[in-house]
Amino acid sequence: VFSHASFDGANLAEMKLDNLRFIDCSFAGADLTNVDLRGAVIERCSFRGAKLCGAVLTGCRGAHANFTTADLSATKFSGAELPFAVFTDANLAGADLTGATMTQSNWQRAVATDVSFQSADLARADFAHADLSRATFAAARLNHAKLHAVSDEGTDWADAEVTGAIDTDHVRLAAEEWTIPD
Repeated sequence: VFSHASFDGANLAEMKLDNLRFIDCSFAGADLTNVDLRGAVIERCSFRGAKLCGAVLTGCRGAHANFTTADLSATKFSGAELPFAVFTDANLAGADLTGATMTQSNWQRAVATDVSFQSADLARADFAHADLSRATFAAARLNHAKLHAVSDEGTDWADAEVTGAIDTDHVRLAAEEWTIPD
């Protein structure tokens, strides 16, 4: 078990860290390219600005993981359980989140193009201003999710549960886009 450890800026690329437990650890700015975190616990860990391209986090779990501004392109999160995770401004292009549970997660301004959210539980997630182009949400749970000002060109919403989901608030959007007149 690693508790309160700092791996900030470390080069952990290609490492096999599967089934390990990380509690309150920081990986800020670390290189975790193609790392194997399969089945690992990442409770309250920060991956802010880290590079996790092609990483395998299949079946990993832990609440409150922070991936703000991280590069998660082509990362595999299938079956992961990461409630309250933060993906603000992260790049998840081509990632696989099939069957993941990420309830109450934050995806504001994330780039999640070509991502599979198939059968994922994203209830109460906040996707405000996220780019979800060409993503698939087939059979995903998005109950009470916030979908304010998302880009969803070519996105597959087939059989997605969206009960109580909040679409674009046009008054809010106008306020967000307002500028001081010349």
